[in-house]
Amino acid sequence: MKPYFGSFKFLLSIIILFVAISSTHAFSMYVGGRVGLDVGYNYGHLSFSTPIDTTTIRLNRVEASFGGGIFIDLFLLRFLAITPQFHFQINRQARGSMPTTEQTFRAIWNEFSLEALLKFKLGWWYLGAGAGVVFNTTPKLIDLNRTPDMTVKGGNNLLLVGETGFHIPISIVLIQVAMRTSVNLDAARNILKEEPYGYMRNAFNVGLFLGFGVRLLG
Repeated sequence: MKPYFGSFKFLLSIIILFVAISSTHAFSMYVGGRVGLDVGYNYGHLSFSTPIDTTTIRLNRVEASFGGGIFIDLFLLRFLAITPQFHFQINRQARGSMPTTEQTFRAIWNEFSLEALLKFKLGWWYLGAGAGVVFNTTPKLIDLNRTPDMTVKGGNNLLLVGETGFHIPISIVLIQVAMRTSVNLDAARNILKEEPYGYMRNAFNVGLFLGFGVRLLG
């Protein structure tokens, strides 16, 4: 417990220091939205039972999907911001085939995440890192002539998130060009396992997003 308490005190001291320094500077806040595409590795395991045995099917796919979100940049200093944000990706896909008929089918789901990033800014360029929680909807199985009794589930996992890009201010308007990547910690831990959990996940991705914001404070 002591090492964790010591780390907490150190983090709290850093936050207090930043807040104290920022009291001599103008606090500013931008609120905006963005859209774009990412490319990621999606995978999962499904299983279904027959009178003879239980069959496991592995699905995977490197696929592009449309996404976007809402961000709030809270600049404590001219070069430092805390950014809570909401992010979504639509129509994640993974593909597999039935072992008996070799019929190919798809699992499709959506993802929604709540994230918090710490951003460092130098001129127009910024670099950010943080973490979040991603919520996956229950997958839909597409292109199956006959759907076996397969269990599919939604779920939630922890994410590590990284971003870099440009904040381009024009009067009170902000243009954001961002390259975003995220790693699903649960997927990274289980990606080589064969347990038929019934979940579909995006393991990792890289995307490019264009956004616009408005300065509300500062």
